[in-house]
Amino acid sequence: MNKLKTYSIIILFCTAGAVFGQEPPVSVEVDGVVYFRHGFNTDGGPFIGPSGNIRETRDSVTVGSTVKYFVLPKPALNPGYNVANPLDNVRSTFTWSLSSVPPLGTFTGTGPMIEITWRNTGLNNLIVKEVPADPTCNVIETSIPIQVIPAPRAKHVPNTEGQPYFSVYCFSINETVGVLPWTFEIDVETHSSQIEVSYTVSRDGVDVPELAGNNVALVSTGLMYNRITGTFEVSLPGLGEYVVTLTHVTDRVARKSDVEGELDTTETGRQFVVRVFREIQTSPIYRVPNNFN
Repeated sequence: MNKLKTYSIIILFCTAGAVFGQEPPVSVEVDGVVYFRHGFNTDGGPFIGPSGNIRETRDSVTVGSTVKYFVLPKPALNPGYNVANPLDNVRSTFTWSLSSVPPLGTFTGTGPMIEITWRNTGLNNLIVKEVPADPTCNVIETSIPIQVIPAPRAKHVPNTEGQPYFSVYCFSINETVGVLPWTFEIDVETHSSQIEVSYTVSRDGVDVPELAGNNVALVSTGLMYNRITGTFEVSLPGLGEYVVTLTHVTDRVARKSDVEGELDTTETGRQFVVRVFREIQTSPIYRVPNNFN
């Protein structure tokens, strides 16, 4: 995954002489990845949603993901520290913990950056306290709330009548056969948004790579709690039997977490078949002719 490397970010640098109380930078780049202070996002935030609520009130990650978190060391406790090299000249150690019991994830380390593997869904706080190398005043811990959500799960929406994942389109007998646009509706279980799917297409049993889609954004057609329906369109280039097979699904948080979603394997909804025919003229009737000897 590309993370946030493609963004051009202005970083507010802290100098080694920074004093307590100075506003920390909105973003810090560590090993080529830009990390944002909680409550902010890539356009500088904070973010107010359409209903007036602050969107970045908590972090969200996908279960099964491994995610890095960084806390900015206090320059006054770490002589020579400069956020331009965020992991260098750090004398302090850091005590990290998760508030959930049992913890929703696992990690090790006492540095300013840790990597958590999220193993269970739920809501908890990630807590960290900087431990100075030398005696100083009491240091107050900081924390952020983190929601661990399931990976998205997708399948084709079945027909309400007839075979659930099978449709037929017929050109009339006198109609010119042309490219047929066909809309496929997808049902997605998700705790996030901005669904993307990938799929392959075969025609009469032969893969047609030029018809396949990779990370295609669904056009939303319906929304209910933890469930989204959306569509994508494939242009079917003539007569034949087409099989559209879903290969993977992601939502916004899954892409951030670098985790793929799941395809519904409990039903046949991973594939949808469309047969494109021309109306079939029944063959002539044969009989013994009147002029028969």
